[in-house]
Amino acid sequence: MEQYSQRFKRSIEHVISSPPADDFDDYLSSWAVNLGVLAHDVLCSTISLLKLNHVRAAYMLQRPLLDYHLRLRYYIIQSKRPREKWITKGRRSTKNYLSQCHAYKDWRNAEDKIYDIIKKQGSKALEAMPEGERRKTQAKLRKERKVLTRRISHMCDVTSNETLGSLYLENQILSAHLHGDQVTIIDTIRSGDIAKGTLSVCWQSERFKPYIILANAFAYCHEFMASIEMIRGWCYAKDSSFEEGFRRMLRRPA
Repeated sequence: MEQYSQRFKRSIEHVISSPPADDFDDYLSSWAVNLGVLAHDVLCSTISLLKLNHVRAAYMLQRPLLDYHLRLRYYIIQSKRPREKWITKGRRSTKNYLSQCHAYKDWRNAEDKIYDIIKKQGSKALEAMPEGERRKTQAKLRKERKVLTRRISHMCDVTSNETLGSLYLENQILSAHLHGDQVTIIDTIRSGDIAKGTLSVCWQSERFKPYIILANAFAYCHEFMASIEMIRGWCYAKDSSFEEGFRRMLRRPA
């Protein structure tokens, strides 16, 4: 798996060093790099945790890997129609068509969203100011930055209902551990009753198997690489020889 993490990293580095084909490619590639850096870090952390036998924590890290893959794939699919319109119109100015792409809008709005978070954090400081000073400060903030918000669209038309159902289930189970949902009882409580002093707990997960977690991590990252291939037409880490080697490592049928 360490070998794959290095190949994954080199794929992201290739995206950085290769010029984009057009403006659509530019913004999709920027998202691929941003999410790819995060995914690589989480992948390496998963490997490290499994080496230390921290299976439950490694399992919980699969949620962000799934999110990174889904977000990039969503951006690619959502930008398909505006890009096709641009090509049909003779590849003239991309301005009107880019504005229809969520990858473009979210990337351009990043500063505004960060600023909005900072502004909310600083609201208490504003409240403590004298009224005159507070009004001047608020007017200055409004002038410096217009905060934009946009609701992230659902992936209702991205793939089949069956696949969506499977992804939703994975997302729910992974989220349960991150948020301490009651579903986690099946992984932490072995047997007994706390009132009777007979409660037995699982300090280390007995439900999740390391090879399953590795397989999931590989699957999410492999789909991420497939997204890079959709954007650029190639991907350094996505090849059949490595997939075969990974299957042999897990000793699982192809």
